[in-house]
Amino acid sequence: ILDVYDAITSERCYHKGMQPTEAMRKIFERSRFHFNPQLVHAFTRCIGIYPTGSLVLLDSGRLAVVIGQCEGNLLQPLVRVIFSTRHNHYLTAEDIDLSKPRAGGGDHIVKSEKPETWGIDVSRFL
Repeated sequence: ILDVYDAITSERCYHKGMQPTEAMRKIFERSRFHFNPQLVHAFTRCIGIYPTGSLVLLDSGRLAVVIGQCEGNLLQPLVRVIFSTRHNHYLTAEDIDLSKPRAGGGDHIVKSEKPETWGIDVSRFL
């Protein structure tokens, strides 16, 4: 499972690497036929639905890089907020644990984003 994940997310001279969340979706879809489903679930628990290094859009209109996982809730990882899509500029980086409620309401992930769409090098924020 890890070999397939690495192969489809890595940049190669013969193909462009897939986004981590898309790779997880493909692995999950194939789990019934190509992989042991229990191992796929264990792998998913280890790296999360939104793997570390993924760029995500929050409902506040901000972009964040996933920097860690919340063991109790794979849909609410630890993120580093870095960019405002509403104002089209970088923000002072702020780490947020999406699994913890915040005063005034918490942010939630709306969807994954491709870093190249926004011209963001996520490795700068890990």
